[in-house]
Amino acid sequence: MAQIKAELFAEAAFAYRDSHIPYSKLDCQAFVERVLKDCGVVRDWKGSNDMWRNALSWRGTYNDAILKYGKIPKGAWLFTVKNDGGEKARGYNDSDGNAAHVGIYTALGLGAMHSSTGGVQECECPSNRWTHVGLAKDVDYTAKTEVEELFANLYSILKSLEKRYLKCRVPQGTRGLK
Repeated sequence: MAQIKAELFAEAAFAYRDSHIPYSKLDCQAFVERVLKDCGVVRDWKGSNDMWRNALSWRGTYNDAILKYGKIPKGAWLFTVKNDGGEKARGYNDSDGNAAHVGIYTALGLGAMHSSTGGVQECECPSNRWTHVGLAKDVDYTAKTEVEELFANLYSILKSLEKRYLKCRVPQGTRGLK
């Protein structure tokens, strides 16, 4: 199955900004799964702990993500991971922590979308809520946005013009023809 472009995934999450869907109908895991489904990918994880352990191609702390990528990648999954033993109650006997909450980084509006006791809503990112970041296997974070493509094309054109200009330039130390 083809991966979803990160920008489209983030925009699909942001589209829920004014949905007012209550938490009882769509918890944090179900919200992420719904956005994936909106993008053509169907998944059914056991919860945010299962997502933390099985759905990601990369994961680390919020600061790890900043150091590795320079910023949080658009469409990344945001997690609240605690070391409170809660993962053991959910059947995980590892040292990966208790991924108690999951959301999606949109880089739009306040920065993130998630579902909590107040239902599906926007929240600030960065914030103390999010401790960890994950890049989902189903999302392509390498695809360039339209703006990035435009700048890449402009850069290529400018480099080409620069090469032409350097070939036509009057050699240094001369003042042209007399």
